[in-house]
Amino acid sequence: NLSLTLLFFSLGLAALAAWATYALYRLGQAYKQAQHEIAQANRLLAENVDERATALQVTNINLKMEVIERRAMEAELLRYREHLEEIVAQRTAMLEKTNLHLLDEIAQRKKAERKLFEQKERAQITLASIGDAVVTTDAKGQVVYLNPVAEELIGKHNAEVKGQPIADMMHLLNEATRETVENPVLSCMRESAHAVANNASLLIRGDGNEIPISDSAAPIRDRENNIIGAVMVFHDVTTERQLTQQLSYQATHDALTGLVNRQEFERRLTRVLQSAKADHTEHALMFLDLDHFKQVNDTSGHAAGDELLRQIAALLKHAI
Repeated sequence: NLSLTLLFFSLGLAALAAWATYALYRLGQAYKQAQHEIAQANRLLAENVDERATALQVTNINLKMEVIERRAMEAELLRYREHLEEIVAQRTAMLEKTNLHLLDEIAQRKKAERKLFEQKERAQITLASIGDAVVTTDAKGQVVYLNPVAEELIGKHNAEVKGQPIADMMHLLNEATRETVENPVLSCMRESAHAVANNASLLIRGDGNEIPISDSAAPIRDRENNIIGAVMVFHDVTTERQLTQQLSYQATHDALTGLVNRQEFERRLTRVLQSAKADHTEHALMFLDLDHFKQVNDTSGHAAGDELLRQIAALLKHAI
């Protein structure tokens, strides 16, 4: 039993020794493999370190190039900025000079506008204050402006007729023939005349009333002497017509009897003689004498004599 036990024990030691040897062998192999892998890892690490170093060097070079380029760009930008600042300074000086010039022009323009406004106001006040009627038109003969006197004579307001043809707004007749006459505004623009006047026109108002007027018209020209419109000035001559007729009547008629006086009789007789000679015609002249007229004045007074003359004149007017 002891031998068997020793045998088994020896076998166990041998097995243990064999296992230990095998374990040592495997451990040695693993150690070698580990060393190999470590060596390989060190080699790879060394290679990677070289590559990274190279990459770092390349990166450093690139960074240095970028720094150089950036510094060059900064220098260029600085020069460009200085150039821009110089240009801006020049432009600013030019703008300041231009602004001063513009401010001066604006001041002069405002001054001119004030003068024009004052002249316009003065002209409008003048047109509104004068006693004559004033009508202005454009180059087409369309009404632009009526002053208050024109509004009163025509019977229409300025806003009502603005833009209308003047021929439609004003209907004019010849005072003697009662034929329609052309508006002097159209005549002066058509003939390019300096002025056209007419002293024997009748203005027919919208309500049918007739107003004798004396009118004149002249074209309005620009700086290039082109006609850009016209102005017509007219006034009511009813009083003048009545006075003229009255003076004419008094100059040709006897104040007491209303018959033509001796001067008018002689003028008419002269015309008759001239027509008889020119036309080879004959006329008859009847002469009436009033007998004993002096006795009427002497016995009844001059008032009775005047009344007798008036009654005889009335009889003659009724009979002839």
